Amino acid sequence: MYPSAFNGSAFNWVCSPAVTELETIVTDWLANIFNLPETYRSSGSTLRGGVIHGTASEAILTVMVAARDKFLREATEAGGIWQRRDAFQHQESCPGLWSAVMEIPVSAKNNFALTGADVKAAVKKAHAKGLTPFYSTATLGTTDCCAYDDFESIADALQEVAPPGKGEIWVHVDAAYAGAALVCPEYHHFTAQFHRFHSFNMNLHKWLLTNFDCSVTFVQKRSYFIDAFRMTPPYLRNNYSESGLVTDYRDWQIPLGHRFRNLKVWFVIRTFGVRGLQEHIRKGIRHGDLLTQLVKDRSDLFEVVALPRFALVVLRLKGASSDDQNALTEKVYTTINEDGKIYLTSTVLDGGIYAIRFCLSTPFVEEVHVRNAG
Repeated sequence: MYPSAFNGSAFNWVCSPAVTELETIVTDWLANIFNLPETYRSSGSTLRGGVIHGTASEAILTVMVAARDKFLREATEAGGIWQRRDAFQHQESCPGLWSAVMEIPVSAKNNFALTGADVKAAVKKAHAKGLTPFYSTATLGTTDCCAYDDFESIADALQEVAPPGKGEIWVHVDAAYAGAALVCPEYHHFTAQFHRFHSFNMNLHKWLLTNFDCSVTFVQKRSYFIDAFRMTPPYLRNNYSESGLVTDYRDWQIPLGHRFRNLKVWFVIRTFGVRGLQEHIRKGIRHGDLLTQLVKDRSDLFEVVALPRFALVVLRLKGASSDDQNALTEKVYTTINEDGKIYLTSTVLDGGIYAIRFCLSTPFVEEVHVRNAG
């Protein structure tokens, strides 16, 4: 409500210094809370930092454009030709880019995670087709089952097949939903390899008590965004921007106008505090663990399909065959949703496994609801 009431476009610093500078402050707060590496924080250097976009799809499209322009610029500077380009992502990553990238298949044997071996094989396959990969998404919390990729092996594999420097593959970490769990120290180990990746995003509006839309994106070098999106017609030029001493977030995004989303982040952090946010996340995870145990207690009827993670439980019913399981699971799923007491979603995992998704991260879910659902 308050950000909308201000009604400022805030496309550059001189238009609204408050909008710009508060964004730098709250994104640094978030980087610190999430235990992101120094390479994503604005403090100490003007060559990196965070920006608040609308959604994860917008964030990923933004970094893909920046990655493409970086690749083409470096190829041109090196005197090379503009090769046929390719981009990768996890089979279960953000659906907003399914039509734009090549999906790398994953399987249950690796808990539906993308590994370094998968990425290396995809790069070699692309090269064999005459394609030059320039971008890949790694995922912390896939859409279907909240799987998380093997970040260390992916970084090691790319070090071998596309080492840092000109011609490197831009790696973006998409943590749209599960990134909220990084407020808890017990999940900080996930960020150990993030300094080896170019960018990171997560949605505060999914699990961190912030209203839609609010997706924060961090990049190791702000020049990647600025080189891709900067435009300076005469009516946007001013002494402050020309000096290079201020940040113009219009150069970090696809739209020209920039909303005052950072104000609602400021309110959320100041209202709940880090401890309040941590308790909210842990509550959802406790509920997920409880439902998992209830399902396992009825192993004669149900099976957990994927490891329970981040307050998401993925299950299906047992049956005489895989086809029977799928049919029975779909029937139960449809019946529950038609009843209207609880709302579920479904998915199809590797091998054609039809499964029901129980997401328990909403603040209104209590233990009694979980037990009744179980």
